[in-house]
Amino acid sequence: MKVLALTLLGVIAATAASAQALPPCDGTFEIVRTDTINPGKLDEFKQAVRDNQAWYKAHGMKDRVLLGQVVTMQGPNGSAAYMADAALTIHTDIDPNAPDVAHDAAYGAFVAKYKDSSVIKSTTMVCVSDIAK
Repeated sequence: MKVLALTLLGVIAATAASAQALPPCDGTFEIVRTDTINPGKLDEFKQAVRDNQAWYKAHGMKDRVLLGQVVTMQGPNGSAAYMADAALTIHTDIDPNAPDVAHDAAYGAFVAKYKDSSVIKSTTMVCVSDIAK
């Protein structure tokens, strides 16, 4: 499935448009996305994450997009290594009430990099709260 089902921003746009449908969150809404990285495309995926973050910053938004590299463990005392074909992105500091920002050429460019370099396995919105407070 080469078609990108949802981009991070697509989810945010849908969230902003339907903010009344979200339950109360005693913390922050975050989006966790797992991706299968196409062979030899990890560097392009990383650049898409950097460009995605730069797009938010250029539009005055506080959203952050973080990269999580998946680590494989070989048994309880074995070696550990980063997987070249899997990654997570964590979209944090989301304001679900923020107005939708018009998509521009820079938006299209980082979305194209995501599409070329990966396939989304799952997208999950979570409410992260510090329950120890």
